[in-house]
Amino acid sequence: MKDIHPVSKPCVYNCVTCKKEFVINSAAKNTEVAIEVCSNCHTFFIGKQNATTTLRGRAEKLNNRFEAGLNNINKKPEKKKVQGKSEPRKSLNEL
Repeated sequence: MKDIHPVSKPCVYNCVTCKKEFVINSAAKNTEVAIEVCSNCHTFFIGKQNATTTLRGRAEKLNNRFEAGLNNINKKPEKKKVQGKSEPRKSLNEL
């Protein structure tokens, strides 16, 4: 049961976008790892995006569907238009 834990060593994570470096102890084989977005340059962390806008969009969409359904329930059904009277059916002997 000895030596079952992976070897942990410092690993440098480089952000490609803002060129910031993070040194984290990791079991990764590489000593350097490139990442695309970090907490320094991600829009959620810098305040340009917030979670309420995406959630509000979903809620508004659901409310719009619900209101459309209520409008359809409250409407009176339209009367079917009657086309001209059709000829009475003929028996086989008359044909």
